[in-house]
Amino acid sequence: MSTTDELVQANAPDHVLEKIRRGGPQLDQATLRPIVDQAQRIAEGIRRDRHRDTWDFNRAIARQRDTVLAERDEVMNGDHATVEVTRRIPQEIDRLASASSPSTVASLARDVALWCLDEQWCDHLALLTEIRDGIHLQALAGVNPRDEFHRIALREFHGFFSLDPPMSRGCAGAA
Repeated sequence: MSTTDELVQANAPDHVLEKIRRGGPQLDQATLRPIVDQAQRIAEGIRRDRHRDTWDFNRAIARQRDTVLAERDEVMNGDHATVEVTRRIPQEIDRLASASSPSTVASLARDVALWCLDEQWCDHLALLTEIRDGIHLQALAGVNPRDEFHRIALREFHGFFSLDPPMSRGCAGAA
């Protein structure tokens, strides 16, 4: 590897790059090896930090996803969706029930509930993405960005199922 390699140029500290510029082609292998090794260690550290940050940010989302998937499974396999949709739009369900079978009504109620749950989850993910995109600014306020992201993610998810699950906030009138 040479000192003109992108890895060295992008990751070596400024004082080392200045040493390379001053020494030029006269630098021997004994001098070059530690420079390249240091640049490699810096690049690996940066990559590890990015990986750790990505993992940390996704940890809260993964837990929330597990909770939503459990609710989704309950909607798929239980009768909660039919009860909830009937509670919200009783006249429409009565008309549908008089024109079709109970299994058709249950299937449609399940589809509506799943659609609403999926829409709410997509909205939640969009919000978390927006928060994550700007969370680094919290460091300027002396706050740990990862901790703040988790705090916000938990706060936002806290009410996820509170508005008559499994129907979402946006589906309250859509059903």
